[in-house]
Amino acid sequence: MRLPWPAPWSANCRRSSRARSTPYDPLVISVTGINGGSAYNVIAGKVALKGTIRSGSDATRERAWRRVREILEGMAASHGANVQLDIHKGEPGVVNDGGMAELIAASGRSCIGADNVLNTPGWTIADDFGYYSEKRPSVYFRLGIRNEAVGSVFPLHHPKFRVDEAALKIGAATLVAAATGFLSAQPENTD
Repeated sequence: MRLPWPAPWSANCRRSSRARSTPYDPLVISVTGINGGSAYNVIAGKVALKGTIRSGSDATRERAWRRVREILEGMAASHGANVQLDIHKGEPGVVNDGGMAELIAASGRSCIGADNVLNTPGWTIADDFGYYSEKRPSVYFRLGIRNEAVGSVFPLHHPKFRVDEAALKIGAATLVAAATGFLSAQPENTD
């Protein structure tokens, strides 16, 4: 298969994302699909690539969009090709409220012990939940579900991802404790 520049473009984008991000402001650029041609013995006249640009920071994503455009246009020009780039903003990055994050952490510690609650900064989550976090103090947290005994060992978005449903009890208990703690801290309405 002859792809004069889509594969190097993908590698350059990933390399650029690693060089321009930090553990506290991560950036992930993934090419998730390459589609071109319909016969094994004919060079495709057009190739379409698709993928994602993920970061918890809108500013970092916007820098990545500019860099992807620069790389793509530069590589296309060097091969005498044309490029059309369509970037859809997608969902906003999820920004956890500090108070809500501490509420969830405290609830988790009370349910499963302090050694089992981790603070892992630098997460590239972009999700519909980001719209909520723009409007209200909120928290989006991860629930550990790894369990080798049931084959729950692959990360989210992996084709073999599997949830260990036994972990759902811990998640539910943590959410109940957080809701109870939040509501008990609210002033009573005397009206």
